[in-house]
Amino acid sequence: MRLTETGLCLAALLPLLAGCAEYNTDCTGLVANPEQEIGFLGEDVPLERTYARHANNALGQLAADAMRNARTGTSGTNPTELGVFNGGGIRSEGICVTRTRFPRGVITRGEMHEVILFSNVVTVLDLTGAEVRAMFENSVSLLLPEGEPLVPPSGSGRFLHISEGSALTVDCTRPPGSRVTDLSIGGRDVLSGGDDEVYRVALSSFLLSGGDGYSMLAGLANDEARQPLQAQEFGGSDARLTAEYLNATYPASSASSGPGLRVEPRITFVGCAQP
Repeated sequence: MRLTETGLCLAALLPLLAGCAEYNTDCTGLVANPEQEIGFLGEDVPLERTYARHANNALGQLAADAMRNARTGTSGTNPTELGVFNGGGIRSEGICVTRTRFPRGVITRGEMHEVILFSNVVTVLDLTGAEVRAMFENSVSLLLPEGEPLVPPSGSGRFLHISEGSALTVDCTRPPGSRVTDLSIGGRDVLSGGDDEVYRVALSSFLLSGGDGYSMLAGLANDEARQPLQAQEFGGSDARLTAEYLNATYPASSASSGPGLRVEPRITFVGCAQP
């Protein structure tokens, strides 16, 4: 647990340790090989709420990519088109250390599990165009307009990061419910598509339970018509899938030869407050 690095007194640390096993079995105190170097960050990655919940974030994008690429046993049928990861799943406070950023360089398994903290089950299922649009309107509904101060702990955990191959434009000058002005999934224009158009999406059990206002998703994992399939590897955990995807895609060994993990401009913000 590296108690000497926490900066926390024992009285403050004990409640965190007691709660750790309640909501996450992959926190630093329990994850195997916490000192194992699993990835290389090509630039500093900010972790504060204003960055995780108001802007494109490299770790949020990594998690969304990991979910999209999770093996579900579909053998090439109904391939996953989109992965989404809620900004509330990135926790700067961690269990062991509070961080404002990860510096450019090598990252360990323990460090990853302090920040991608919660272990939610990943399920891939079919969503309609109407549901996808409603999902993203909820995602951006609490973003602040340009000029509003982003004062910590500003930001709603409902904000979704999206996987590679998809793009979103949000206009914060418009009222909530009509802010998504452009949305494509795998090259398909969702806004011009029909309400019944089907998209194959990877989501966490938290979102599929209706958490953070995602009532349009509640219960869909139990609807066999949606062809729900749980991620097969690493217990289906979004936290573990993200760590392993980092290890496979941007390994620590690539520090001298590869670009490393970097943020991409997948979401375009118009008239929105930015950190």
